[in-house]
Amino acid sequence: ANSRAELAKTFHPNIVLSDVIMPGLNGVETGIRMREIVPDCKIILFSGQAATVDLLEKARKKGHQFDILAKPMKPEELITVIRAASGQIS
Repeated sequence: ANSRAELAKTFHPNIVLSDVIMPGLNGVETGIRMREIVPDCKIILFSGQAATVDLLEKARKKGHQFDILAKPMKPEELITVIRAASGQIS
C-alpha cells in the first residue's frame, strides 16, 4: 500500500485506475492518498462488491467524491471513461 504512494511521488500519474476492494489499502483510501500527492490526478474506481457503497459514503462525508464503475465492465466502456478523464474525445 505504501509503495503505491511512493511510486506516485516519483511517477506523478495523470490517471489511476483501481479496484476498490483490495488487501491493505482499499481503492478509496488509495484515491484519497493519490490526490494528496498528485492533486490533479484523475481517479477511476471500479468494484463488483456491495461493501463499496459504505466505503464511498465514508469518503464522501470527508469531502472526497469518487465515481465508480461496476464490474464486470466492457473494455469499450473503460476506454471511454479513461479518454473522458484524460480530456480525449474519441
